[in-house]
Amino acid sequence: MNYYLKAFQQYTDFDSRVSRKEFWIFAIISASVSYILMGIDIIFSFYSQDVGLGVLSGIYSILVFIPSLAITIRRLHDIGKSGWFILLVFIPLIGAIGLFILLLLKSESGRNQYGENPIKLKKNKSEDEISNEIIQQKKHKTSIIIALIIAFTIQQLFWVTVSFIVFPDDIDDIIFKIFDSFNIIFNFIITVLFILLATTITNLKMRNIALIITAIAFLCAFIHFLNTVTRNIPGIKSIKNIISLI
Repeated sequence: MNYYLKAFQQYTDFDSRVSRKEFWIFAIISASVSYILMGIDIIFSFYSQDVGLGVLSGIYSILVFIPSLAITIRRLHDIGKSGWFILLVFIPLIGAIGLFILLLLKSESGRNQYGENPIKLKKNKSEDEISNEIIQQKKHKTSIIIALIIAFTIQQLFWVTVSFIVFPDDIDDIIFKIFDSFNIIFNFIITVLFILLATTITNLKMRNIALIITAIAFLCAFIHFLNTVTRNIPGIKSIKNIISLI
């Protein structure tokens, strides 16, 4: 939580560096807050289908925009990349995936053109200290991967719920259909990437947990896909309508 609040305190810092841990803790908490607020918007009918946001989630998006932009640029600086790489997000599909991978990379060791390494390593460590550090790094990596997978799965559960509760079956808006199709393809690709990330976890128990959670995310994405396809094929009842008849 300290890292989350720190990002708001450093909302004007577009020059220095931030560690991978600090960035992803902020990103996960921020995404969770956003989805909770969007859920509240939907429950209390504050959500607008035309805008794609609700009152509370919209206000939060405005408040978090600059801190999110600043911390993302600092994370890019941490791996030795210019903050302009954030513009990759405007390249359809490939750009967002590329930026996501960059944000997962390790910090550049030592000082770079953007400042000192935010992770301060102690010198003259014993073999036991080095061994413990390696173990902690593996645990840290596992925690980040599982946290990202959980956040992504929550997002998938949220969108499946929204597609069943909020979106009607007779949507004719071509822009919405394009966005929904893009969202489905993007989610499938991200799910595959998370499966690959889960397989890199060395702890067998944690790896299995990560794969099970990812399987739930994949199932949600698949249900969303089936509901979208059946909703847009004339003469075929959508999954939403089929379930309502059971």
